[in-house]
Amino acid sequence: MSEPSRPESADRWEEIGRTVGRELGEIVNYIDKDVVPMVRDHSSQGLRIAAEKLVRLAEYMEKNKPPSS
Repeated sequence: MSEPSRPESADRWEEIGRTVGRELGEIVNYIDKDVVPMVRDHSSQGLRIAAEKLVRLAEYMEKNKPPSS
């Protein structure tokens, strides 16, 4: 007995699904390989800048504290 033929549209949807799956895989790889490291670098740079500003603020506060009573 022969297998019933699938409608052409079903084959097309299957092809679309495979293509979308490949494209999503490429997007995930790009994010992991390129985007995540950039975010990490900029986040750590931001923390360093904030730390430097806090050090300067602490120094300013120490130099300008009011005399004790």
